[in-house]
Amino acid sequence: MLKAAGDLGIGVAARSGVELAGQDYKSRAMAKELIERARWQGRLEASLALESVERPDLAPEHLAAVIERLSAAAGQIALAGAVERGGGAPGWLLEARPELVPLAGRLEAAAKAGASDDSRNGSGAAAHTDERRRCR
Repeated sequence: MLKAAGDLGIGVAARSGVELAGQDYKSRAMAKELIERARWQGRLEASLALESVERPDLAPEHLAAVIERLSAAAGQIALAGAVERGGGAPGWLLEARPELVPLAGRLEAAAKAGASDDSRNGSGAAAHTDERRRCR
């Protein structure tokens, strides 16, 4: 009964379309921010690894650690791109880099929340892409 009254705006402040869209926008924005943060963190790690090889006392062991650090950074960047484009992490990537599983879970959950908000309002990425194409 309270839900029906709320739907009619009786006794409870009705939420506007703009307010509802704001909630959806927040989910999409959060997903995008988390993915971008993962991507930039990977790039920062790669940059720091590359800078660390410019030293006069570089040893083979140090170089092996740098290569591993670059590989981990590349995996993180690849994960961010895969989740952004497809919504999920490729199994082969998680098998190769199991330390990315927790990050993959967080990014996939955020992407799924943003996608479900899109589908509820009919404002998915495909609709936005189609709209951009029409404007060109």
